[in-house]
Amino acid sequence: MRGRLDTQHRDFPDFFPAADRRQRERSLRAASRHARFLVCLSEFVREKLERSAPAGSVVKIPFGVRDLHPVPAARTAEILRGHRLTPGGYLYYPANFWP
Repeated sequence: MRGRLDTQHRDFPDFFPAADRRQRERSLRAASRHARFLVCLSEFVREKLERSAPAGSVVKIPFGVRDLHPVPAARTAEILRGHRLTPGGYLYYPANFWP
C-alpha cells in the first residue's frame, strides 16, 4: 500500500502539502477497512484511531527495547500468538523521525 500509516497529517496538517495529506488519509482509511488490526505505539494515537476504525481493531503495543539479544524462535512464536499474529502476517511501520 502506498503512503504512510500514521496520523501526523491529522494532528500537524501544516507539516504536509495538501496532496500528501490526502494520500495519507486515503492510506489510513484503506488500512482501517482492510486490516484486522491497527497497531499503534501510544494511547494518544490509539484513542484517535478508535474514532474512525472498526471497534476492537486498534491495538497499542508500546515501543521499548527490552533485550538486545536474539529472541529464541519458540519465544517469538509465543509472542506472535499472544498478539494473534502469524509469521509474515503483519506489517510493522514505525513512521519517520522528524528533524
